[in-house]
Amino acid sequence: MKLTRIRVKDFRSFSGEHDFEIASGVNFFVGPNNCGKSNLVRALELALDPDAKYDPVKDRPRREAALGAPPTTRITLTFQVGSTQPERTLLDRAQSYEMAVRKTRNASTADDVHTYAADGEIRMVTSFAGAGARQTAFQARGQGAASMSADSPEHQKLERQFRTVVRFGVIHSGEDLESLLKGKFRQILQLVIEDHLKSELAKAEAARLDYLKSLQSELLEPLRQKVLAQVGAMHPEITLANLIPYIPRVDETLSSVEIQLGDVAVTELLDKGTGVRGAVLVSMLQYMAEQSRRSLVMAVEEPEAFLHPGGQEEIGKQLEALAQRSDVSLLVTTHSPYVISRSPEALITGLAKNGEGLTSRAGAASGNEERAELLGSHYPDSGLSRIFERTMRMPRDAKAIVVTEGFTDGHFMKVCCEAAGRADLPEGLHFLPSGGASKLVP
Repeated sequence: MKLTRIRVKDFRSFSGEHDFEIASGVNFFVGPNNCGKSNLVRALELALDPDAKYDPVKDRPRREAALGAPPTTRITLTFQVGSTQPERTLLDRAQSYEMAVRKTRNASTADDVHTYAADGEIRMVTSFAGAGARQTAFQARGQGAASMSADSPEHQKLERQFRTVVRFGVIHSGEDLESLLKGKFRQILQLVIEDHLKSELAKAEAARLDYLKSLQSELLEPLRQKVLAQVGAMHPEITLANLIPYIPRVDETLSSVEIQLGDVAVTELLDKGTGVRGAVLVSMLQYMAEQSRRSLVMAVEEPEAFLHPGGQEEIGKQLEALAQRSDVSLLVTTHSPYVISRSPEALITGLAKNGEGLTSRAGAASGNEERAELLGSHYPDSGLSRIFERTMRMPRDAKAIVVTEGFTDGHFMKVCCEAAGRADLPEGLHFLPSGGASKLVP
């Protein structure tokens, strides 16, 4: 199950409606600081985490009082559903939901009615109106904003199955492992562990209970008897005393896991640099994706923080591999050209703010397309982005660079060498098309 589109209306710096396509590979959101990248991640979090809090003061765009009632924040997510058994159940319930909506509006419910579910699609709408109360609904094709009430059987069955199938995890900029494992991420990790280590988890919990009983019956029993005797002598009405040590459940223990890493010396993760800590967090995402039996929507903010360029490039490769899974949707905000993939499955979306502080979509390009203009805001001179993009396309083992007017020029040279029996001549040469004679010199 993959997220394919995000539509945000009237949320923070997104005034009005804004539509974002989500590709099957890594989805990179780029732009200068304070352009709205984190706001987009927050909108996704509000939609997918029912426990996320909406603050009407901070989360609703400002509007002059004279313009009427405050706008309703609305976040619409579109998913393409897969073919696993839980996903088939989800589509069945979505089909029933859409038919129930049509029935309430006296629309046709014949077998040939075209629904979103019939196309393997789910559209979930999360809105916050008035005082900011959350409302979750699902769209029915051709029925506009009509939906079933939240307490209807059709809605409850559909939303329950949706929450079962889809999990959401986010790593905010600068977040450390400790804070991450105390939040919603811990719950997802616990579910992943239950998915593929259910019997081991049961054994661990049984061992915890045995340890608890041993503490009570052997180590604490003399103290318990002494307490009962002393207190009972002073207060005859007291006939029971229990000493219960606190032994956290297995899922609670996850939030206190410490990681040690060794090179010349073994040190705690918190004593390592932020680059190493970021790599650990990404490895945890990879583990979750590999072992989960549910679809995952993941957002990572600025994974390049404090990493040297080579480390940023490596993190980018790991994220690209993570997004290749059919059940993972990955969004990444970044300022680093080293992190951004050149895969045709990746999508780079630029965001920008105008003079009034409102965010808009500045453009988009696939990973293998020209993206110098999108990355121009990362440099003091936008022309530097074009130069940098060209150098990034050069293979590391190239012995010489041959700049040509167009792509076919380099291709023609290679063909001629092969025809002449000298296919070895272009070895080590990288042909760099400039895209036209006027662009031959940057």
